[in-house]
Amino acid sequence: MNSDTQALFALLVYLSFFAWIGWRRGLRSELTVFLVALLSWVLLQERGSIFVRVTNLGVKFLALLGTGLATGNIDEANLNTTGDFVATDAQDTFLFLLWVLILFATYVLTSRPGFAKGSKKGGWAAVVGGLNGLLLLAVLMPKLSTLYTSSVAGQTGEAPLATFARLVTQFITFFVDAVRDFWNWISPLSPMTLLIVISVVLGLAALTLRRSSKAKG
Repeated sequence: MNSDTQALFALLVYLSFFAWIGWRRGLRSELTVFLVALLSWVLLQERGSIFVRVTNLGVKFLALLGTGLATGNIDEANLNTTGDFVATDAQDTFLFLLWVLILFATYVLTSRPGFAKGSKKGGWAAVVGGLNGLLLLAVLMPKLSTLYTSSVAGQTGEAPLATFARLVTQFITFFVDAVRDFWNWISPLSPMTLLIVISVVLGLAALTLRRSSKAKG
């Protein structure tokens, strides 16, 4: 069995898993995820700079508001002089994380009983589930290849367990580095700004949980 045949079988196993998920979730839910994921990815790639500018402006406003609450003095000049929250070299990472959040929120919303109840199961749902798998593969493969290449270091003939151990080790290293980079990213913000941002995030999360509880009830 040559490498192309093995790759085809691996792809079929991967798509079968997403097709099964699609069949379980239903056509309406899977189609919504596919459209949102595809359109948001295209939009973020083509007009991502708009979202970056809006985010930078919003963080600067929160920093200005936090400083004003802490000192009692609001200086609008600081709105233009403070550094950008999303630097130029971090825009691609920010837009990817934003897309992941959009995708995750869409999966959560389309899994709620009120939405999923009208989602019909069947062959078309499985097909769209497979399309979602292909879309995720197209987006994630270039990023995961970096992890795999740096872990295996060209030793593709190694035993699967050795490759798995290398992947786990490299993942932990990447995760620690990502946490450190994230902390360096947000550390310049004032404590009051961080408190406002955390409060907003927790408030949105609490609102989502409350609505989910009402739907189940």
